[in-house]
Amino acid sequence: FDLDLRLLSRLPAREGEVGKISDTADLGSALRSGKRQGTFTTVSPVDGVERFYVYRRLTGLPYFVLVGRAPEAFLHAWWTKVYVYVGCFIAAAVALIGLLAMFRRQGEKSRRIASKIFEATLEGIFVTDPAGAIVMVNPAFEAITGFGEADVLGHPAWRFWSADNDPELRREAWRTLEATGVWQGEVWHQRRGGDVFPQMLSITTMRGRTGRVANFVGVFSDISVLKASEARLTRLALHDPLTGLSNRTHFQRELEGAVAAAAAHGAEGA
Repeated sequence: FDLDLRLLSRLPAREGEVGKISDTADLGSALRSGKRQGTFTTVSPVDGVERFYVYRRLTGLPYFVLVGRAPEAFLHAWWTKVYVYVGCFIAAAVALIGLLAMFRRQGEKSRRIASKIFEATLEGIFVTDPAGAIVMVNPAFEAITGFGEADVLGHPAWRFWSADNDPELRREAWRTLEATGVWQGEVWHQRRGGDVFPQMLSITTMRGRTGRVANFVGVFSDISVLKASEARLTRLALHDPLTGLSNRTHFQRELEGAVAAAAAHGAEGA
């Protein structure tokens, strides 16, 4: 655009748009603010799609560039990374548990290798008896949670889960373990100091020669950084970066939720 908000070029090209003036409220106020760059969220007058926009004044030239992306597209790349991260964690956890099970069935040399893996892995690991009481943890368990082996031995693993978890979560995990032998999910866990953190947890059932449950092995990773990143990106998509106020996308989501809730209960609202 030039400084009169006249469109000079567009990608993708759109017939009949070049040369038109696009003096929308958001675009006009952004340009007149005098800032060389900034962001805002608005509905495009061209196609009616709400987008997150970034604009920048070109140095030494009477033009500025505007780039817009829908919030869903803006977050897509991040969500792809999340899915890859979670998938890799689950695959690593399953492989690690498989190795421990294999080494358990083999000789002394293999047990020494398994012991080294148990001690060196960066994921926290705990082993419980069939009733769920902890019988072993690795050094990473203490590094992540702050609880040493002496603090947790003999205690049920879920004793250290945070009260922030859904009360049904533990029962669901037990039912899944009984049915399939494996459970994965996100759990809020307590640290020694009392604060809580999110962890991606995988639990696998270990059976003895007779087929009866011998142990449960849990492997987990602290995903606090991942959650913080998610919160920042979500806030960026739903709030104005300058004022911190909710934007149109946030309002629309809240409105749709309120309308749906009112319709479900036969209620009205204002």
